[in-house]
Amino acid sequence: MAFGSRLISKLRPKKGEAGEKDGAKTENHHTPNSSNSRSTTPPPPAVVGAGQKPTIASAQADPISVDEARDEITKSSRSKYPHNGPFSQVHNPGQSLVRAQRMLEESFGNLHATLKESAEYYEGASVGDNAVKQAMAVASNEPLTSADAYSKVIEKALLKDEAQQDTISGRTRICMSKVFPILSVAAGLLPLKITANALSQVVTLASNDHSSSVAVVEGLEELSDHQQFLNSVSSLNFELDNGTDSILVKVTNLLVAITDFLRISIQFLQRNFVRRVWDQVTTDHVNTAMKSLQDARQNFDLAVHGAAAATILRRENEAVTGKALYDMSPLTFKKTHDDVVINRLENSGQWLLEHPKFDKWLRGDILTLWCPGKGGAGKTFLTSVVIDRVDSYLKSQRETQPDKRVGLVYLYCRFQNEAEQTVLKFIPAIIQQLAAQDLSAVGQVKKFNDKHATQPATLDQYTSFLSELLDSFSAVYLMVDALDEFSKSEYEKKLFVQELLSLSSTRTTLRIFITSRPDHDIAQELGGENVDIEASEMDIHAYIERAIKTNPTWKSWVGKRPELHTKMLATIPNKARKIFQLAKMQIGHLETEYTVEDVIDALDSLSDNVNDYYKMSIERIERMSEARDKDIINIILKWVYFAKRPLRVDEICHILAVKPKNTSATRLQRIVESNAGSWLQTFIDRSAGLLTIREESQIVSVAHPTVQEYLKTLEATLLSTAEEEISERCLTYLFLDVFADGSSADFDDPIFHRLSMFPFVEYASTFWGDHLRGKPEENTALQDLALGFLKNEQLLSSSVQMALVSPAVDRSNGGLGLYSGYRFFGRETPGVVVAAKFGLLLAVNLLLDKGANINSQGREFNNALQAASHGGHPRVVKLLLERGANVNTKGESHREHSSALYSASDAGHVQVVTALLNGGAEVNARRGESSNPLQAAATKGHTAIVKILLDTGANVNARCGGIEGNALSVASRRGHIGVVKLLLQNKTPKVEVNPKGGIEYDALRAATRAGNEAIVRLLIESGADVNANGPLEEASRLGYMAIVKLLLQNGADVNGKGNPLQAAAGRGREAIVALLLEKGANVNAPGSNVLQVACNHGHEATVRLLLKNGADVNAPRVYYRDNCMDMFALQTAASRGHVAVARLLLEEGADVNAEGGSTGNALGAARTGRILEEVVLLSEDGSTDNTPRVPAVEKRENMVRLLLEWGATETPVRQVNGQR
Repeated sequence: MAFGSRLISKLRPKKGEAGEKDGAKTENHHTPNSSNSRSTTPPPPAVVGAGQKPTIASAQADPISVDEARDEITKSSRSKYPHNGPFSQVHNPGQSLVRAQRMLEESFGNLHATLKESAEYYEGASVGDNAVKQAMAVASNEPLTSADAYSKVIEKALLKDEAQQDTISGRTRICMSKVFPILSVAAGLLPLKITANALSQVVTLASNDHSSSVAVVEGLEELSDHQQFLNSVSSLNFELDNGTDSILVKVTNLLVAITDFLRISIQFLQRNFVRRVWDQVTTDHVNTAMKSLQDARQNFDLAVHGAAAATILRRENEAVTGKALYDMSPLTFKKTHDDVVINRLENSGQWLLEHPKFDKWLRGDILTLWCPGKGGAGKTFLTSVVIDRVDSYLKSQRETQPDKRVGLVYLYCRFQNEAEQTVLKFIPAIIQQLAAQDLSAVGQVKKFNDKHATQPATLDQYTSFLSELLDSFSAVYLMVDALDEFSKSEYEKKLFVQELLSLSSTRTTLRIFITSRPDHDIAQELGGENVDIEASEMDIHAYIERAIKTNPTWKSWVGKRPELHTKMLATIPNKARKIFQLAKMQIGHLETEYTVEDVIDALDSLSDNVNDYYKMSIERIERMSEARDKDIINIILKWVYFAKRPLRVDEICHILAVKPKNTSATRLQRIVESNAGSWLQTFIDRSAGLLTIREESQIVSVAHPTVQEYLKTLEATLLSTAEEEISERCLTYLFLDVFADGSSADFDDPIFHRLSMFPFVEYASTFWGDHLRGKPEENTALQDLALGFLKNEQLLSSSVQMALVSPAVDRSNGGLGLYSGYRFFGRETPGVVVAAKFGLLLAVNLLLDKGANINSQGREFNNALQAASHGGHPRVVKLLLERGANVNTKGESHREHSSALYSASDAGHVQVVTALLNGGAEVNARRGESSNPLQAAATKGHTAIVKILLDTGANVNARCGGIEGNALSVASRRGHIGVVKLLLQNKTPKVEVNPKGGIEYDALRAATRAGNEAIVRLLIESGADVNANGPLEEASRLGYMAIVKLLLQNGADVNGKGNPLQAAAGRGREAIVALLLEKGANVNAPGSNVLQVACNHGHEATVRLLLKNGADVNAPRVYYRDNCMDMFALQTAASRGHVAVARLLLEEGADVNAEGGSTGNALGAARTGRILEEVVLLSEDGSTDNTPRVPAVEKRENMVRLLLEWGATETPVRQVNGQR
């Protein structure tokens, strides 16, 4: 190991030392006696006997030679040192480190020579080989305990008599025991035995000459203070992961100073005995060496503590960053991706990567590539291949073009995750992934989160934010796997596709890759290029080869009967019909055969229908001799099939531990503990290929989506009673005595204890009623169990509280993401409200019969009527209305006082809306101060409900608070053309196409912002004013060329509100800029500066176009932002580091010394502008003078050089608004 690398490794704790080793906690990992399975405490070091007098020469029987040391130093000068910051870079050591290493080599050689030269005069005790080797062994295994180990070596070898502690000899030896640990941690390379023996000589010589030893002892005592640093390393347990060349230089210099000090001390102390050799060494020499030692130690301290401070700051920033990203979206797809990759065949999917259309998509010639394929064709595996290929491609892009930002985003859709797969959850997930790759965007994410902390953001706000984020990237690749599994709601699926296409329609930087089953609607929405996915024969052959290789019996058979191998390669791909999952099941079927002849015969009769194999798997399970095994596998199958979300291994283990009518939590825990380990995996392995455990995510699921489809055919037979059994287990679990105390008011301990000790409680609390709903009423035992639970206030309140904990919470991060107010909900939630929320008709009726208050409030679920309306349970709604529920009561929870009608309209439940209106619901009732039922339905595109509400008298022009606008504007913004037509056709009253008020009510601007040309045209035809609220500015800014043309054709003012030309120039929309200029846009319009805005963003082509069309290169902008008041275009370009743009401006006559804003002239802007932000971030991240020139630094230097070449002069920084 190179010298510098060894230093860093010694300071960085090994894996496991900071808490656990091999799964067992280490109480004190700083003690030399701590142990694990891979290392043992060495025996006590050998002590040199009192009668022995080994010389230096004899003590160095197996020394580390100078040549070896030189080799190590030479290696270290050529090595590379890792930097573990967010943008990891690897670089060669700087010249200062190389020079320091050469000095160390020279100093070490001098010390070695001094020791050899003085050996004949030295008769003191030396440190033995065994003691040194043992200490080194401890250091290699336990870096943070090596200080103690080395101290003991020195103490046992040198400190003979504690009574001598007050003497010079005693003081010196004590110093040695303190100094030596410093070498143990700092030295790394410095040969231990030679250094130890140099120390030994100093001790012995100091003992013989008290008067001459004072200076040496004082120097050693100064050095021993360095122990404080060692203690801080141990106590803080931080990683010096910002260990740069600077630290390595400082520590190398420290070692040089130590080595020189030891050498001079030996020479000085021996002068009384060998005057002819060392007469020239005086006390001044010792003092000088001591001063050098002190300086080196202080410099090293500063470097290390600086790195430690940077590490602490980085960790704090990482915590803030992690929370900001998690608050944006808790969804993560990495574990899913890793699960797929683990099971992927090596080099599979190469055919797709080599496809001409894929290559065009990768290069950006195709923006959207759709890859449809049948179930089992291997779409998910191919998606993972594409993700890895793009990741590799982008890494090479970052290396060759580090100034360009490129991003990779991927989403895996799964039918089990439907609750998490909505547009309103996936768009933030895209933002989260992108921001994680551009740390400068994290601040904006945090601001966005803070802004919407109390009022959740709308889809429009998310997409607007994502649009701005995408514009900061040179290229973004977005992969979506299994789009057909995104949602059962065709509306939700269509909306998601429309949002993605809207984002890609205005920029060539977003490249979308989508897989799905063949789907006519998806094909219509996506259009464009597609590549059909089929399992390639090469991939199937590779799978067959792996099956043979991993099956010892088959391997033996193929060796003896080569024709078996040939027949398998020929038959299986043909029978599999290019469906990978079918080939997999065929091979699984062949593995059940007993003889080679059976396999050969079975190959002739292979079915080409995957369901035949699933049927055989079920039959094999049913034929199991062990009834217990069969029952457990069937239970798992039922749960996995009917689960409302994916279930983890720990949840399944708790499910299997539930025993009917047994509510002892202790007993359940004992069962779970007794089944720990690979117990569950045993049953998964015996499920005949139907079940699997995803290795990374620890999710138990069907082996393939086609298994889920087959199980659907068994709902009326094998699975007929499954949901009754599931709801019974859920309720039994919720009856556990540990939950008898009810909900918790404590945010920390009880909640997290329950979640960690009883992981299934979250699922059971959230979904028990969904499994029970619609089950036969004749199952009186189950109905009684449910009724008893709903009447138990304590158990019910605990359950409601658990249901409010997001399923996406990652418990490993301490519960980050829990809704901060969850503890205040559920304490008094009535059973009738919970029953209504789940749609449990019988339970609601029985609870009302027993006196439940029909209008009682339930906080999270509001009242029973609203809970049933939101859940879409028309029978329960009708029952509640018949029994006297107040149809217009509003809830009291964070749902902002919404009514039942609002909830049903928002959720799209037509039958419920009709029932509520028939029951007297107020059609125009608002949700607090915000939206009404009509707006809610219009927002979601529920055309049928919009018509019902309009027919019932809904106010088509009702305005709502906030930014939500009215029904026409939200429908236009969301692209619901059917709803827009309905609203425009409403006769009494007529919809206001041009309402007075803010832009939030302007439907034309809303449609323009969404890029929906059809709705823009429809609104214009209906009389929308194209100049009212700046739709042309919006279309120009977002790059919607077709809409820009449409607006201009219908009379939009090219110099109108918002300055369309400036909006287009700021985003670099060169084609639109050219069109607007052609139509008469004023390139030098007063009150703005189009040229400056283009310069601010570095759009060189746009700047060139503006200058060609007469833009005034020296016109100041009256107001842009506070720090840009009265600034000129050249200053703006200089502050941003856009060298090419600045050069263009100078060539066109820009005044290099024109002063404006707070920066003086352009030169001042270059030195103080936003370009420095990147430099500051780098310095905070631990970068040093030896760090390679980063783009931000190079931009600044190149800009300054350019301006100076054009005659720029220094000007003082001016004050603006009292600030410099």
